[in-house]
Amino acid sequence: MTPGFDAPVTDMVVIIPGTSGNTDAFSLPVTVPPGYSTEIIKGQKPVTAEYEPFSPSAVFEIASYSKNITIPGSYYVAIIGPADETQYSIAIGYLEEFSLLEWVLVPINVFIIHLWEGQSLIAILAPFLAVVILGFLVIARREQVKSMKNPLSFWPANLAGLCYLGGTAIVLMQMVRVLRITGFSAGVVLTLIFALVPFMLGIWALRLAQIPSPHTLKDRLSLGIIGLLGLVSWAGLISGPVIALLAALTPE
Repeated sequence: MTPGFDAPVTDMVVIIPGTSGNTDAFSLPVTVPPGYSTEIIKGQKPVTAEYEPFSPSAVFEIASYSKNITIPGSYYVAIIGPADETQYSIAIGYLEEFSLLEWVLVPINVFIIHLWEGQSLIAILAPFLAVVILGFLVIARREQVKSMKNPLSFWPANLAGLCYLGGTAIVLMQMVRVLRITGFSAGVVLTLIFALVPFMLGIWALRLAQIPSPHTLKDRLSLGIIGLLGLVSWAGLISGPVIALLAALTPE
């Protein structure tokens, strides 16, 4: 895959144990081990893009390869680009499996994807920062008017909620950006579900933060649940769930 319609197109060379395929390795700018053959898959400039609902992002596929393995051994894939440095991504295998740590770190990997697509860091973070900063100012102004004495966990709980809403804003902004490239897709429903869960968790955290009396054990358990669910649902750019868990443990 490439990051866009106009990105340089690469070719793919599959290096296979055995000599039943193409063995003319001298014409290739890659090293083919003895006893191996090759299959060359020419990349084609993409004319359409596929909507990927979980990032969300646009997928520009230029080549694919599938074959049943009949000979045991190590298989290699070499990517040949038209320049010394060519951007591409490659997905290998047919199952998506994550360790617990990999699942929790998905928001960071999604950031890396957006940067790879050519977006600037400030453009990606702009919706998040706008929601968090404006929300923080509104809450601070309201509390100044009310002159309320809140428990120490008041501000962490509010900040966690705002992080969740900010993360939702990023997802929605990326969804709109991608749909302008791919056109409408049924995958939008999945994206909206992934945006709705953090939104509801954020509202829940903000409501808990408004309790003026010291938080009860039930309130703290609720904040802990918000934090754990946030990690599972990729909400709040990881910072939101961590702050929610800290708010649950903050002494009065």
